[in-house]
Amino acid sequence: MKIKNVVIVLLVAIILASCSPAAKIIPTEMVIPKTAIPMADNFSFIFTDYSCSSIPLDVLDTNSGVLVHTPLDETESITIPFQLTKTELEEVFQKMSTMDFFNFPSNFVIPDEYMVATEVPTASYQLSVTNGAIVNSVSWTTGGFKDSGYAKAEQLKELIRFIQEMIYNHPEYQQLPEPNAACL
Repeated sequence: MKIKNVVIVLLVAIILASCSPAAKIIPTEMVIPKTAIPMADNFSFIFTDYSCSSIPLDVLDTNSGVLVHTPLDETESITIPFQLTKTELEEVFQKMSTMDFFNFPSNFVIPDEYMVATEVPTASYQLSVTNGAIVNSVSWTTGGFKDSGYAKAEQLKELIRFIQEMIYNHPEYQQLPEPNAACL
């Protein structure tokens, strides 16, 4: 009789187990978010702004703490000491991390299906970034940025404007000859 009860209990357990919904397995990466790259002590970047010219308007090197400014229609550059604060560097790093900048191609081009209209004037930019042993340089031209709807292009445009505003708002920069606003 004991064997009969054990068999019945096992049969009931098997039937109940087969009737219950299958366990849902969630991949590990969905449960644990990917670890972001931390900002290294040597985080720095060189931002080169070719607004309206083949000669860079501004070149900011955060590693050496120098900004080279060439006023439009001039060939002589002005070099000034230029230090971003730790907070400003952290803000730039955070934007780069959020947009996955370190995985952008070296020559960024908007795919043809996103080319809606040409933005005038066209400007070119280059951004070379070092973070620990990771180095990435990205160059691009804004000619296809206008209302492209391409998320990566919009992120780059936002990063450019963020860095430019940071530069323009520094007292050191405000002492320089004013750039032609139509080109910015």
